[in-house]
Amino acid sequence: MFRFSLRSLLILIAVVALWLSTIAGYESAGDVRALVMLSVLVASGVAVTKYDGRRRAFWLGFFLTVLTMGLVAKYQFGLPWAERLLNKYGLRQNLPNGYINHTYFFARSTIHAAVLLLIATGMGLLGVLVFGGNRQPK
Repeated sequence: MFRFSLRSLLILIAVVALWLSTIAGYESAGDVRALVMLSVLVASGVAVTKYDGRRRAFWLGFFLTVLTMGLVAKYQFGLPWAERLLNKYGLRQNLPNGYINHTYFFARSTIHAAVLLLIATGMGLLGVLVFGGNRQPK
């Protein structure tokens, strides 16, 4: 069973609150979202060095996925289904009179981050599976 400390729970709440603050669409909202994703990358990289065994295998798979897919623009998913979903709910990139819809960019960034974190978690679990499959029984 997973156990979380109060400190890690408070950090998670602060990160989610910081991410949700970007819905307002202030000038550097995209930079704040990029900083949150960069902190996920750094934290998973530190976890690779801290743990060993199965946990290291998980965090290595997670770290490498976020590193390759999250930071390199040519490996990012286009997610055309997300744009169709947002458009279906009335969120469009541009509003009338040429205004930019900040809610659209927030929702699109949130979907991209969630998909990236889900894929990274899957790759981490794949790393655990490969690590466990290569272990010799004692």
